[in-house]
Amino acid sequence: MSIIVKKFGGSSVANTERLFVIARIIKETYEKKHKIVVVISAQGKTTDQLIEKAYKVNSNPSPREMDVLLSSGEQISMALLSMALQKLEVPSVSLTGWQAGIETCSYHSNAKITNINPIRIKENLDKNSVVIVAGFQGINAQGDITTTGRGGSDTTAVALAAVLSADECRIYTDVNGVFVADPNIIPKTEKIDTISYNCMTKFASKGAKVLNKRSVQLAEKYSVPISVLSSFENLHSTTVCEKESKNCGEIKGIAVNKNLILVHISGLFQMCIEKIFDLISNENTVRVCLQKEDSLVIIINGDDKNSSQMIAKKIKSTCEDHKISFFLDENIAEVSVINSNEKNQIVTTNVILKCLKNIKIKSINTEDNLISMLIDKSEIEVVVNKIYSEFFNKS
Repeated sequence: MSIIVKKFGGSSVANTERLFVIARIIKETYEKKHKIVVVISAQGKTTDQLIEKAYKVNSNPSPREMDVLLSSGEQISMALLSMALQKLEVPSVSLTGWQAGIETCSYHSNAKITNINPIRIKENLDKNSVVIVAGFQGINAQGDITTTGRGGSDTTAVALAAVLSADECRIYTDVNGVFVADPNIIPKTEKIDTISYNCMTKFASKGAKVLNKRSVQLAEKYSVPISVLSSFENLHSTTVCEKESKNCGEIKGIAVNKNLILVHISGLFQMCIEKIFDLISNENTVRVCLQKEDSLVIIINGDDKNSSQMIAKKIKSTCEDHKISFFLDENIAEVSVINSNEKNQIVTTNVILKCLKNIKIKSINTEDNLISMLIDKSEIEVVVNKIYSEFFNKS
């Protein structure tokens, strides 16, 4: 009897109607005699709402208490889904991350999974129950609840698929696969049937929200194929695995990250630089640091509002202590072109610059088969359309 891990994101479980939709999807698989582990996210915007509530109570909440608070969203979802399955006469049990045996490092808000001891999962699978595990969470060596960062439920699903030697890991989202460009910007963009782990990691690291970057890296490490499919439509999905579609060209796609924060610091001296770098050295959400003479520009990935606000507060406090100027710029975005041929990187960059000759590009970076540009948010649609037309829509 095969084991299948299914992960459902927040939009898939946003309300009671959606809960029963995915409960029926699970029931259909269950009736085919598969053993099923479901990883669930918090409903809809629950996590954002909990963060907002926290900051109304305390403008500088402790990371530990934020993890205690935010982990509750997934626990609500898992219990409700189990109730829905039981109403459909499917035996099920819900487990928190720590009940499921998920152990993490001690770092709050962006913890890494260090070990999984799936005894209770296996016991319940042997009883032919569907096991529903709260995503995005675990427990550290001190016995404290930890969360694994924005999109961490993807990582939970892949990690469980690896430790259980599952036959499949299916990630259900509100889109039916991975696309060359954001369908909200290019409605008729092509879907990618099969994409390599390496290429998907680049998409994820540059703003594509289909999969969490860490989950793809984990899938590659343990050779776990991932199917990305929609919980809203019964359509062909994208498979993430070692090899990609034969028809993939040299330009794989375009990724957009709208959730960046630029931190501008000026009037620096050496001691302050060292303290700031000490603050950000272990922060995965800090993307780039650019230093110019006596100023510093730090780029923070703002997808995880909780983490980004905490980093910004730490930097601000250090700047105020040293009486140096500090301000944030949230009106920026990054557009990245994923390029498969490093030898053609300069040629491709030149083509991009020519087609964007009337666009103000704040900076451009070329490395690891990526061409990334910082632009104003207002220019996103124009830039993506121009690049797409140049590489994917030539007549």
